[in-house]
Amino acid sequence: LCLRAGEAVARITARTAPLSATVPDIAESRAGKELQTRRDAWASRLAEVTAVGPWVLTLSETEVMELLAFCVAVSLDAISARGQVRGASELARVVGLDMRDYWQASRGGFLARVPKALIIEAVRAAKPDADLPALERAKKEDAIRLAEPILAEGRWLSELLRVQSA
Repeated sequence: LCLRAGEAVARITARTAPLSATVPDIAESRAGKELQTRRDAWASRLAEVTAVGPWVLTLSETEVMELLAFCVAVSLDAISARGQVRGASELARVVGLDMRDYWQASRGGFLARVPKALIIEAVRAAKPDADLPALERAKKEDAIRLAEPILAEGRWLSELLRVQSA
C-alpha cells in the first residue's frame, strides 16, 4: 500500500483526476464534502507517522478496510473515454450506493452543460405533470432556473449515474 512517495507496503498504482475537471461544483456537493472530510481525517492521522508500514499494522481490521475503501474511492474511474459506464452499476449495487443521496442536477454541475431538450426530458421524467410548454418557450437560462428545483425535489439522476437493474 503506497501512502507516500517512496514508502510502500504493497504498490497500488492509481491515477486520479480532480473531479472538479468534470464536475465544477463538486466541492459544494454532499459527495465532495464527505470525500474532503475523509481525506482530511486520513491526512491528519498520517501527519506524524514516520513509518507507514508498521503504522498500518497497528490499525484495526475496520480501520484498514476504511483506508483501503478510501484509496479505491479516490482512484476509481468507471467511465470510459467514450463516456460509457464500465461496471459502475454492479459496483454501486454491491456497496448500496444511491447517487441521489450525493448528487443533484445543478446549473454549474450539469444543467448549463447539456442541451435544453435534455433539461426538458429530465423534468418530464422527474415530474410528469410539470408545465413543459413554459419550459419549452423559456430561454435556456430561464429553463435551468425553472428546472433546478423540480429536478432536486424529484431526486432525478442523469442516466449515467443510475444503477441499472440486475
